[in-house]
This record gives sequence, C-alpha cells and structure tokens, in this order.
Amino acid sequence: MELDPTNDVLFDTPFLFYLLFNASAWYILGKGNEDEFESRLTNVTFLPYITVSITIFTLFVFGANWKINYFSVIGVYQILDTMLEALVFSFVSFCLIRAKELWLKSMAVGTLIIISSDFIIRSSVVENSIKTVSPIEIMWMFGLVLIILSFFLKKVMEIQISHYHV
Repeated sequence: MELDPTNDVLFDTPFLFYLLFNASAWYILGKGNEDEFESRLTNVTFLPYITVSITIFTLFVFGANWKINYFSVIGVYQILDTMLEALVFSFVSFCLIRAKELWLKSMAVGTLIIISSDFIIRSSVVENSIKTVSPIEIMWMFGLVLIILSFFLKKVMEIQISHYHV
C-alpha cells in the first residue's frame, strides 16, 4: 500500500497541532494545582522522564525498519509526531505519578494508552506495513473511553463534594 503525501499532510497537520495542544495542556496541568498533585519535587525528579522520552524517540528513529525516507513529507511528520508524543508521554507519566485524584489518574492512563497505541501504529506506517483493521485501533479507542470516563468521574466528585458542603 503506497502512502499518499497529500493525504498524510491533511491528516498529520491537525494531528501535529493536537499533539502541541496536548503537550501544553499536560505541562500546565503538571505544574498546576497542589490540591490535585503531591508536591515532592526536586530537579532530579524530572531526569527519569526525560531519559524515557529520549529513549522512546531514539528507538523509534533508529530501531524501526524504516521503508520510507526520513526526509520525505511523511517521514518528517512521523519524526515530529514521535518527538511530541515522547514529550507528552513524559508529562503524562509525571502527572500520573503525582496525581491524588482518581479522575486525573484515569485521564493520564487513558492518554498513555493512546500514546502507546500511536507508537505501534506509527511503527507500521514507517515500516510500510499498514493493516486496514488493526487491533491496536481498539486500544486507542479504549484510551479515549477512559479519558471520557475521567471527565465523568471529575463531575461526580464535584457533585459529591458540593453535596457534603451544603
């Protein structure tokens, strides 16, 4: 199956903006509210997350059997997407470790499932072995359902808190 650069640009440009937004949101959330996060932070705290991001990116670029050119339109988008997803992976992992609330933990786990699925799907893209119906797509949807559930959990918790304070 030959990849069409025009279709790839039409899909990957909005997806790139989604990843930028996602990275920004998780970064801001991770810096955020002490009510939702444990506060034990040192400079060394970030080192494992940075190391994992670099490892993920390096394994994807040099470990996968690329059948497409790194510097083609599709290749550049794949590299940029992977860089951003590795960054999001770090921010989300950091938030997950520090999260106090169940809704935030489930949102982080859902996001990690989506990112992990994206890495697997992206590997098949660069190896030019795309399957039209992949079971990994189901995992991606499961991550999305978990994120939606986290919004429901947050709302339920807000209702319970307001009910007890009345």
